[in-house]
Amino acid sequence: MKNSARALSQRFSTAWQRLSLRWKFTLALALVALFPAVIITEALIQVSNHNFDRQLEQQLRSSLQDLQWEIDNLAYESRIQALLIANGMYVQHVGQPLTRMMNPSTIRDLLEEVDPTERPMNLMLVSDASGQVLAQQTMVLAKTGEALLDLTPETHSYYRLSSHQASSIAHLPMFQVARDRQQMISGLVLLSREQLQELGLAQQAKITLRPQPIATLPAKQQPAPVGTYPIADGNIGLLAFAAKPLYENNQFQGLILTGILLNNMPDLVDATTEWSTVDTVATIFAQDLRIATNVPYTDGQTRALGTRVAREVATQVLNQGKTFFGTTDILGSPYVTIYSPLQDFRQQLDLPHPPPIGIAFVGKSQAWIHTMTTQKRLVAFAITLGALLLASVWAYLTANAIVKPIQSLATSTRRVQAGDLTTLVQVHSLDEVGELANAFNAMMRQLRISFEELAQKNHSLEQIRDELLEANEQFEAVLNAVPGTISWINAEGIYKGVNRKLAETLNLPPEAFIGRPLGFLREDRELAAFMQEFVDSPDQFASRVISVKRNGQTAFYLVALQKYMQGTHTVAVGIDISDRIRAEEALRIAEENYRSIFENALEGIFQASTENRFIRVNAAMARIFGFDSPEEMVQSVTSIRDQIYVAPSTRDEILNHFATGGTTGHFEFKAYRRDRQIIWVELDMRAVWDAEGKILYYEGLVQDITERKQREQAMQQQIEELRVEIDHEKRRQQVAEITETEYFQQLRREANYLRQRRQR
Repeated sequence: MKNSARALSQRFSTAWQRLSLRWKFTLALALVALFPAVIITEALIQVSNHNFDRQLEQQLRSSLQDLQWEIDNLAYESRIQALLIANGMYVQHVGQPLTRMMNPSTIRDLLEEVDPTERPMNLMLVSDASGQVLAQQTMVLAKTGEALLDLTPETHSYYRLSSHQASSIAHLPMFQVARDRQQMISGLVLLSREQLQELGLAQQAKITLRPQPIATLPAKQQPAPVGTYPIADGNIGLLAFAAKPLYENNQFQGLILTGILLNNMPDLVDATTEWSTVDTVATIFAQDLRIATNVPYTDGQTRALGTRVAREVATQVLNQGKTFFGTTDILGSPYVTIYSPLQDFRQQLDLPHPPPIGIAFVGKSQAWIHTMTTQKRLVAFAITLGALLLASVWAYLTANAIVKPIQSLATSTRRVQAGDLTTLVQVHSLDEVGELANAFNAMMRQLRISFEELAQKNHSLEQIRDELLEANEQFEAVLNAVPGTISWINAEGIYKGVNRKLAETLNLPPEAFIGRPLGFLREDRELAAFMQEFVDSPDQFASRVISVKRNGQTAFYLVALQKYMQGTHTVAVGIDISDRIRAEEALRIAEENYRSIFENALEGIFQASTENRFIRVNAAMARIFGFDSPEEMVQSVTSIRDQIYVAPSTRDEILNHFATGGTTGHFEFKAYRRDRQIIWVELDMRAVWDAEGKILYYEGLVQDITERKQREQAMQQQIEELRVEIDHEKRRQQVAEITETEYFQQLRREANYLRQRRQR
């Protein structure tokens, strides 16, 4: 054994020695990179899994909030239907006492006329003060039979009318609480078998209990023993309802009851999971019984309706009223879950109430979570493998960078040995190898230095001459390429030279200026005077705008003067700024015109910042709001929302209109003047945006429309009074027509006859 190990060691040592220096460095660097990469990858995977668990919990809590919102929305829809029924009673029977409307035929007609565009209700009924049902409309809002178990997502609920009518609802807690509290109530209530049958909801509420695979599960993950929770073999129901009491002269006259049954309503849970991420399931429980769910049953084809929740969940949620979050078994499959209690409506009213009556649930399959975790691990190690490959390439390149200079130094040494004194080692490293190469190159340069010095001096003289010629040509080309005018003068005011631009401007060749005094042309007299004044002064720099007549037109130049050669010469540079001068003049005229329009306009004009302050207002704007001057209004109004708007929410709606993409808007609202007098104003406003899509400020026009609004209100009142007068006249005519009929006259004669017989 020892001999085998020794032989293996010798074989490895021999193979290592035969490796080139390049491959030894490569293997060493690759092995150094391998172990940290694997450790860091595993650490990143653990951090990623932790973050994934946190995100998963946040997603489940968000989905649970969506499901609870869907359930709360059913109660809200019920409130709307109850209000529509109440509104229909009052609108159709204006001026009549409520007691005359409380008859079955009238109520039945009213229920049939409720807006069909609203969400259908399972239950709509009206009772009298004793709880006796006057009229009822019942719908079945679910499929029946095996179709209930179909896993296909529901986009709407099926419904059909039922002829059932309850006799009395006086025993229902909704009736009693709404009557005693004298207010509209809504929420969830758990209905028993008898109550469901009485209301005609037993058919939709019926949930058939289904077997569950619990033999291999621990006790805490099995359903609670039969009878622990009152599920009545599936004959219970959760009703989202609204109950509105009817009062007249402070006397309770009856009740409107509307509601939607949660049993067998798959669209509630399907809508929640559509908003969530992949593989999310949801359930609504009545007590611990699934009454609406998209959790697959053990067959994988149907919904798990009629199954029950684990005992540990029911204990924490239904008994303790707490939210449960964790992993639990659902029909033989592990899920990461969150359960929240559904409370009886009496809890919101601070009344004695039962413990939680149901559960809302969302969860994700542990199999999906495991798949996602495995995929992340595979991706992470794939990235690590790629990084190791890159590290190996980098190690090879690094080893090559170390070995190559040594090879180059050996090659150069052999050339020197052969008599080539011009060779140099091309090594750019700064390590010991680089120092050795630099010493070698220094030695070779010292051998050639005497021969190169003379040749270098001759070459330098020729190079300087060429550079001077080239610099002169470049300087002349630059001066001629400059778009402005350039000239040189000496201390006596004599031109030493000009560039091509100045010569072309004055229609002369450049040679015509040399040796001529300043002012020899009439066109440049103002320029000549300025330059002569500068030459005679001790200043080293000066600039001025000069006007020049050129081709019969006046041009403007910005002329800058600078002395050089110890003040004995001056260079003048001119830039044509005629277009800028004209543009500034046009801008000045436009600003004066705008200022005149702004200040003299009859309409209020303003600019307002995004910080709720006025930037600028005109005189008309100040007059509309009762201020003596625009300046006083800008300084006094520190909050447009609170000092101008009678309803500050109107300001919020206007700003929201622009924040959501609107560019302009027309609005009418009530506003305060300075003395807090309320006026009506008409506002046309737009938002001014910057290049990045951010609102810079707002501007608009304001008109006082108070008189117009007052005229409209007066006209509306006159129309209403005229309508009332016309209605009274119609009733009088109808009475007159009835009394003139032959049938009415016959009744009158018979009454007189009977009256005369009684007197006898």
